[in-house]
Amino acid sequence: MLTVRLVSGELLAKIPTQELSTVKALKQRLHGLCDAARFRQRLLHDGRLLEDDERLDGPLELQLVLLNFISPSREQVTEIMSASRHGNVSELEEILCRPQDPNHFVPPEPENVAAIPDDFPLFALSPLSPLQMAAIFGELDAMHLLLEARADIGPAHCSIKSLTLVSQRGSLDAMKLLLEARADAGNALSTAAGLGKAGAVQVLLKAGAQKDLEDSRGVTRLLEACWSGHVYVVQLLLAAGAKPAACSKKGLSYLAASQGRGLLQSDTLQLCTFPRERHRIITRLLIPRLLTVSRWSRAKHRVTHQLVKARAK
Repeated sequence: MLTVRLVSGELLAKIPTQELSTVKALKQRLHGLCDAARFRQRLLHDGRLLEDDERLDGPLELQLVLLNFISPSREQVTEIMSASRHGNVSELEEILCRPQDPNHFVPPEPENVAAIPDDFPLFALSPLSPLQMAAIFGELDAMHLLLEARADIGPAHCSIKSLTLVSQRGSLDAMKLLLEARADAGNALSTAAGLGKAGAVQVLLKAGAQKDLEDSRGVTRLLEACWSGHVYVVQLLLAAGAKPAACSKKGLSYLAASQGRGLLQSDTLQLCTFPRERHRIITRLLIPRLLTVSRWSRAKHRVTHQLVKARAK
C-alpha cells in the first residue's frame, strides 16, 4: 500500500501498490486529489526526492510537496513558446517541471511571427499561448503535455480562442484534441466556414457547433460560406440542417451593402419578419454571388438548387 501525506501530515491518499508502476503514474493519479498537475508535485521518501521514472515496490510512506510556479523571465517564456511550436517534448517537459505556468505568456517574438504562415493574418495582432502555438502547428504531443499541465483552452485575456486559430489552419487532429478538452466550437465554425475549410467544418458540426449562430455582423455560418463561394461547405451546412432564413435583418443589410446595393429598403426589411420572405431575399442576394465566386461549376449549380428548395422551419 502506498500512503501519501501532505507536508502538514494530513493523509491525502492510500493506493494499492499494484495499481501503479512508477512515480510519474502516482503523480498523475494524485492530480485530481491535490488539484495540481504532476509537474508541480514532488514526492519524497524518508527525505529523498523520488524521480519520475523510479518504480514503486512494496508498501511506502510518501510525502507530497506542491511547488508554486516560478516567476519566469522573458527568456524562459520564449523557451516554452519555442518548445511548443517545434514540438520539442523533452524540453517542454523540463520547462513545465521548473514548474512554469503554461498560461503565462507574452506577445510573440518577431522571429516567431515571421515563421507563421501567410494565411494567418490575425496572428501578429494577438498574444499567443504555448497551447495555441502547438495547436496551430499541429504538435499533438506538445498539446497533450500542455493540457496535462492545465493549459487553458481559450485564455480569457487572449483575444483569439485556440480553436478558432486552429480552424484557420485546418489542423484536424489538433482541433479534435481541443474539442475533447471541451473547447468552444462556436466561433471556430464561423471562421472555418468563411475560409472554406470543409474538413474543419465537418469536425465542428460533429462536435455540436451551433449551425445558425450569427456573428457580430448578423451573418450566419451558412451565409458566410455562400458569400465566400465555398460550395462544399455550403453543402455540409445544408445537410446538417442549417437554415438559409436564419439570418437577421442586420445580417441581410450587411450582405446587401457588401453586394454594393446599399441598405435594403425599409419596407423590404419589414417583410423579413416572415421566414419565407427572408429566405427569398437571402437567395436573391446570395445565389449570384455564389455563382460568380465559386470555381466549382457543377457543384455550385447543385448547391444553389438546394438553397432555393430549402425551407425555414
